[in-house]
Amino acid sequence: IKSWALKFERENKKWFAIIIAKELQGTGLGKSLLEKIKTNETELLGWVIDHSNDVKKNGEKYISPVDFYIKCDLSITNERLQSNLISAIQIKWRKKE
Repeated sequence: IKSWALKFERENKKWFAIIIAKELQGTGLGKSLLEKIKTNETELLGWVIDHSNDVKKNGEKYISPVDFYIKCDLSITNERLQSNLISAIQIKWRKKE
């Protein structure tokens, strides 16, 4: 599997997650998957790492996808997920009327 996207409900809110293999990033696949999961939704929430301080298991530096999501009309909320394992910000998409 080189990429996947999903949406789910938690606490009466719709959430999403997208993972794309490095070699497919920048090809338009992420935007396409994001548009698909927006279908029939009015609002989606997600968590995204907002820094590039982490190192992946393979030793490569993790590059934050925040700019991608902002370019795709998502906004950053005031919510932060912070633990010993992860530091991320909440992002939100709302359908324009």
